[in-house]
Amino acid sequence: MAILNKIEELADLLVKNNLLTAAQLVEIKKSSGYASNPEAAIAVSGLVDVEKLVETKAKIYNLNYRNLLGVKITDRVLNLIPPEVAENYKIICFEVAERKMRVGLVDPENFKAIEAIDFLAKEENLQPEYFLI
Repeated sequence: MAILNKIEELADLLVKNNLLTAAQLVEIKKSSGYASNPEAAIAVSGLVDVEKLVETKAKIYNLNYRNLLGVKITDRVLNLIPPEVAENYKIICFEVAERKMRVGLVDPENFKAIEAIDFLAKEENLQPEYFLI
């Protein structure tokens, strides 16, 4: 039930921030894909820039947002998370600074991903810092 509340909160915030009109939201909710994947239905509508959608979602989850497009990531930092783990959990380490491991994740409700990051960061004596990407 919490996920459904987050989706409604996201939809409301998109309207509140003038990224969608209430009428546009009603139309998106009528689409066939909305019931199974509301966030994808909003993105596919083309009415909201995908980066703005993710940035808005980050606010709901009290996470920082980071657009990694064009960001250069060193191999050493990138490989702090093994490729198979990164692929499986859709996570990426994009920066290490000030004893912090800055990690981007796609799904803020994937607690197994967060658990994996916490474990890997502890092994490197780093503090994880999460960003929605």
